[in-house]
Amino acid sequence: MSVEQQPPKKKPIALAITIVLLVCSLNGNMFLYSQYLSNIQEKKYETGQRVASDAIGAVAFYNAILPELEKLGKSTELLGRNEAKFSAGAAFRNVDHVLGFLKEAHQYNGTEFAADKLEAYFNAVQQSLAKIGGHEGALTAAEQDYLAKLQEAFHLQLEAVTAFNADALESRSLSIQIGNGYNNWLEIADKLEQAIDDHTDVKLQ
Repeated sequence: MSVEQQPPKKKPIALAITIVLLVCSLNGNMFLYSQYLSNIQEKKYETGQRVASDAIGAVAFYNAILPELEKLGKSTELLGRNEAKFSAGAAFRNVDHVLGFLKEAHQYNGTEFAADKLEAYFNAVQQSLAKIGGHEGALTAAEQDYLAKLQEAFHLQLEAVTAFNADALESRSLSIQIGNGYNNWLEIADKLEQAIDDHTDVKLQ
């Protein structure tokens, strides 16, 4: 007598639905996580772009104003000094990049940014330059001394920020690295701020 074969048992439909839902959930979580990582990377890139733009703008400020300070110190005529002072004043349109670069460093480090102190520093320089050489004849000894110290201070500040890798503005990967605190830019910001702090003869006496 033959034994009648039993049909294979079917897996409960609930188990199949559970597996499908689990797979969908995992795929959804992986997608959300990849989006999360992509958003973080994009924010790092945007930070790097801001830092690079400010660093390049800071270099432009110093490179624009230093030749005018030299002209101001060498000019023996009132007209020539006024022209140099006008051009120096125009260069200050880029000074916000110096403050922006330092602000980004403090934000990254989570430290307080002394914006008022730095603004007062550059305002004092501008006001002093406006007073220099507003008279006939050669510059006074005090004016010459002030200009010499200002040039020395600005050269040191330029030297600090020139070390920044300007290629970052055109490179996504470099910008992301900067957004992550790499490429030595935080140390460059420290040196720049220290060079500013070291300049004590800010006002023309």
